[in-house]
Amino acid sequence: MPFKLKDSGVTLKYMGEDTLVNENYYNVLQLTFDKVGDTPQNKYDLYVDVKEKLIKYWSYYRDASQDSVSFTRPWDNYQRYGTILLSGDRSDGGGPKNVKVDQELPDTIFTEF
Repeated sequence: MPFKLKDSGVTLKYMGEDTLVNENYYNVLQLTFDKVGDTPQNKYDLYVDVKEKLIKYWSYYRDASQDSVSFTRPWDNYQRYGTILLSGDRSDGGGPKNVKVDQELPDTIFTEF
Protein backbone atom coordinates (compact mmCIF):
# COMPACT_ATOMS: atom_id res chain seq x y z
CA MET A 1 0.00 0.00 0.00
CA PRO A 2 -0.39 2.50 -1.58
CA PHE A 3 1.17 0.66 -4.54
CA LYS A 4 -1.50 -2.04 -4.12
CA LEU A 5 -4.02 0.47 -5.48
CA LYS A 6 -2.60 -0.14 -8.97
CA ASP A 7 -2.70 -3.97 -8.89
CA SER A 8 -4.85 -5.66 -11.49
CA GLY A 9 -7.74 -7.44 -9.81
CA VAL A 10 -8.17 -4.62 -7.27
CA THR A 11 -11.48 -2.78 -7.42
CA LEU A 12 -11.43 0.79 -6.09
CA LYS A 13 -14.60 2.55 -5.07
CA TYR A 14 -14.87 6.13 -3.86
CA MET A 15 -17.02 6.16 -0.71
CA GLY A 16 -17.18 9.94 -0.20
CA GLU A 17 -15.77 12.13 2.56
CA ASP A 18 -15.62 11.24 6.24
CA THR A 19 -14.20 12.84 9.38
CA LEU A 20 -13.45 9.49 11.06
CA VAL A 21 -12.55 10.18 14.71
CA ASN A 22 -11.25 13.73 14.48
CA GLU A 23 -11.96 17.01 12.72
CA ASN A 24 -9.83 16.28 9.64
CA TYR A 25 -11.59 15.42 6.40
CA TYR A 26 -10.70 12.31 4.46
CA ASN A 27 -11.59 10.93 1.05
CA VAL A 28 -12.47 7.29 1.63
CA LEU A 29 -11.39 4.68 -0.91
CA GLN A 30 -12.64 1.12 -0.62
CA LEU A 31 -10.56 -1.78 -1.95
CA THR A 32 -11.99 -5.16 -2.83
CA PHE A 33 -10.34 -7.94 -4.78
CA ASP A 34 -11.20 -10.25 -7.64
CA LYS A 35 -9.23 -13.50 -7.40
CA VAL A 36 -5.98 -11.82 -6.34
CA GLY A 37 -3.68 -12.23 -3.36
CA ASP A 38 -3.78 -14.66 -0.47
CA THR A 39 -6.96 -13.23 1.04
CA PRO A 40 -9.27 -12.13 -1.79
CA GLN A 41 -12.27 -12.08 0.57
CA ASN A 42 -10.87 -9.09 2.54
CA LYS A 43 -11.95 -5.49 2.15
CA TYR A 44 -10.13 -2.29 3.11
CA ASP A 45 -11.10 1.35 3.53
CA LEU A 46 -8.33 3.91 3.11
CA TYR A 47 -8.70 7.39 4.59
CA VAL A 48 -6.81 9.91 2.44
CA ASP A 49 -6.31 13.31 4.07
CA VAL A 50 -8.03 15.91 1.87
CA LYS A 51 -5.28 18.52 2.42
CA GLU A 52 -2.12 16.38 2.60
CA LYS A 53 -3.21 13.75 0.02
CA LEU A 54 -1.69 11.01 2.21
CA ILE A 55 -3.30 7.86 3.57
CA LYS A 56 -3.74 8.57 7.30
CA TYR A 57 -5.84 5.57 8.41
CA TRP A 58 -6.88 2.22 7.09
CA SER A 59 -9.76 -0.02 8.10
CA TYR A 60 -9.72 -3.76 7.67
CA TYR A 61 -12.70 -6.04 7.07
CA ARG A 62 -11.97 -9.75 7.41
CA ASP A 63 -14.71 -10.42 4.90
CA ALA A 64 -15.99 -8.07 2.20
CA SER A 65 -19.58 -8.84 3.19
CA GLN A 66 -19.04 -7.38 6.70
CA ASP A 67 -20.83 -4.14 7.52
CA SER A 68 -18.71 -3.38 10.59
CA VAL A 69 -14.95 -2.91 10.51
CA SER A 70 -12.62 -5.46 12.16
CA PHE A 71 -10.17 -2.69 13.09
CA THR A 72 -8.92 0.77 12.08
CA ARG A 73 -5.25 1.72 12.43
CA PRO A 74 -3.21 4.86 11.75
CA TRP A 75 -0.79 5.44 8.92
CA ASP A 76 1.37 8.20 10.31
CA ASN A 77 4.98 9.20 10.92
CA TYR A 78 5.64 9.61 7.20
CA GLN A 79 9.32 9.97 6.35
CA ARG A 80 11.37 10.12 3.18
CA TYR A 81 13.52 7.11 2.39
CA GLY A 82 15.51 8.18 -0.63
CA THR A 83 12.84 9.49 -3.00
CA ILE A 84 10.02 7.40 -1.47
CA LEU A 85 7.64 8.70 1.20
CA LEU A 86 6.57 5.89 3.56
CA SER A 87 4.67 5.48 6.82
CA GLY A 88 6.76 3.50 9.27
CA ASP A 89 7.13 3.17 13.05
CA ARG A 90 3.46 4.12 13.36
CA SER A 91 1.93 5.55 16.54
CA ASP A 92 0.08 2.29 17.29
CA GLY A 93 3.31 0.26 17.21
CA GLY A 94 2.33 -1.38 13.91
CA GLY A 95 3.64 -1.01 10.41
CA PRO A 96 7.15 -1.52 9.12
CA LYS A 97 10.14 -0.94 11.39
CA ASN A 98 13.74 -0.07 10.57
CA VAL A 99 12.90 0.89 6.99
CA LYS A 100 15.85 1.18 4.66
CA VAL A 101 15.89 2.08 0.97
CA ASP A 102 19.05 1.35 -1.01
CA GLN A 103 19.86 3.22 -4.19
CA GLU A 104 21.68 0.18 -5.61
CA LEU A 105 21.74 -3.53 -4.82
CA PRO A 106 24.32 -6.14 -5.77
CA ASP A 107 23.19 -8.64 -8.42
CA THR A 108 23.81 -11.49 -5.96
CA ILE A 109 20.87 -10.41 -3.84
CA PHE A 110 18.62 -11.99 -6.46
CA THR A 111 20.61 -15.22 -6.88
CA GLU A 112 22.05 -16.11 -3.45
CA PHE A 113 20.22 -16.98 -0.28
